[in-house]
Amino acid sequence: MQETKIVEQEQTIRRYQDIEDQLKQTQTLLKEHQQSRTRMQKELETASDYIAQMEEKVYKANKTSLELLKQLKDAEVEIETLKNYIIELKQRIAVYIPVKDD
Repeated sequence: MQETKIVEQEQTIRRYQDIEDQLKQTQTLLKEHQQSRTRMQKELETASDYIAQMEEKVYKANKTSLELLKQLKDAEVEIETLKNYIIELKQRIAVYIPVKDD
C-alpha cells in the first residue's frame, strides 16, 4: 500500500516535471515569436516609410510632367500664332516693281 502511494507520487512528480518542461519550452517559443514579431513590425514600418517616399516622388514627377505638358501646349499655340502672324506679314508686303527709269 505504501509502495503504491510512493509509485503514484513519483508518477505525479514526473507529470509535473513534464508539464514544467513543456511550460519552459512554450515560454521560450513565445519569447522567440515576440522577438520575431517586433523585428517584422520594424521591417514593416521601414517598408511603409519607403513606399510613402516613393509615392511622394511619383506625385512630384507626375506634377512636373503635367506642368511640362502644359508648357509644351502653350509653346505649340505660340508657335502656331507666330506662323500665322508671319504669313499675314508676308501678305502685307508690297512687292517692289521697278519703274523703267529707276
